[in-house]
Amino acid sequence: AQGSIFVLYGTNMAPAGLLQQSFEPALSRNLGGVSIKTTVAGTTTEAIPYYVSPTQIAAILPSPTPVGTGSMTVTYNGQTSPPFALAVVRSAFGLLTLGGNGLGTAAVYDLDFHYINFTNSAHPGQIVTFWGTGQGPDPNDETRVIAAPQNLTNLPFEFYIANKPARVLYHGRSTYPGLDQIVVEIPQGVDGCYASA
Repeated sequence: AQGSIFVLYGTNMAPAGLLQQSFEPALSRNLGGVSIKTTVAGTTTEAIPYYVSPTQIAAILPSPTPVGTGSMTVTYNGQTSPPFALAVVRSAFGLLTLGGNGLGTAAVYDLDFHYINFTNSAHPGQIVTFWGTGQGPDPNDETRVIAAPQNLTNLPFEFYIANKPARVLYHGRSTYPGLDQIVVEIPQGVDGCYASA
């Protein structure tokens, strides 16, 4: 999705070890000699890497990337990968999981920033925060921390827990580009240890 964080897997994509960026003063579009370009409908944008390693890259797909099918390439030390296909959509939210692979327990926290788990379960009526990415494009500068994140009310959004609609209090960016927050009230009638979202 436009403005989302994505992860690439491969080999020989970056120098040895793990290189991470900081926001001081801003994220760069080149990290350790690694750059990522996306071309859709004749428009090319450069992704913003959060981290790079020889086998894994996490980066932000810039919000101005057009919607549609296109291709992506990774360049490292002057060598560019063959283009690979991708489809860009406006919005496709995905929950962050504690394992970091999209499987298992969602990253959900209470208002005191305590992780919701078997010893700190959520209850109907409680306000919790889900973390993820892919809500949609963001007008902010995606290379800098967002001073005043905005609720993305212009994007239609519904959230269900255990097949019950949850009241959404906020759905938008966190202070970090690409990282989204969903703040909801747990619906009445939800119980059990394995409620789906």
